[in-house]
This record gives sequence, structure tokens and C-alpha cells, in this order.
Amino acid sequence: MPKVSDRGRFKVIDHAELSDRGAFVLGNIIDGVIRPGMRANTRLDPPALTISGVESLDNLSERRHWNALIFAEHPTLEFVARAFPVGSVVDVESANAS
Repeated sequence: MPKVSDRGRFKVIDHAELSDRGAFVLGNIIDGVIRPGMRANTRLDPPALTISGVESLDNLSERRHWNALIFAEHPTLEFVARAFPVGSVVDVESANAS
């Protein structure tokens, strides 16, 4: 079984896209640890995307905080929306977790 530090869960609240980075998901880490190099599981083909970055986003005036998961594969917004629907919880694990 993988160590706790090899897993994380992420609650999706939205999707966005940047021309130089592809689409990404916005939300919050609800459990565990999420780092670059880990894999976000999908129910599509491909079955997982590699996380290349975990960004922090703050709205200080509203006292709100989100995280963004950026993917190495630079997926399209359409793919990310299907793979990680708003409200879903994404399981993330180390690429070498077994």
C-alpha cells in the first residue's frame, strides 16, 4: 500500500486554460499531499495525467484560496472538463505508487 505522502485528493470547482500551459483544474486539496510528478487519475483515455505544477491562487478581498493543478500533457479544456467534472474528487498518486 502506498504511503500517505504518495497520495492526495483534490475537489474540483472549475476549469481554465492558458495558451502556453493548456487546461488545468481549480479547486482545493482535501486530503494528503499533491506534488509535481504525481498522476491525477481520470476515467478516460489516457487514464491519468501527470501533474507538472501545483499553483496557489488567492482572492484576498474575499478571503478565498484555491489551488490549480497544471498538467504536463497540456490537455484541452474540453478534455479536462470531461476528465475532471466540477464537483468531482480527483484521486492523485505517486507515479511509482503500487
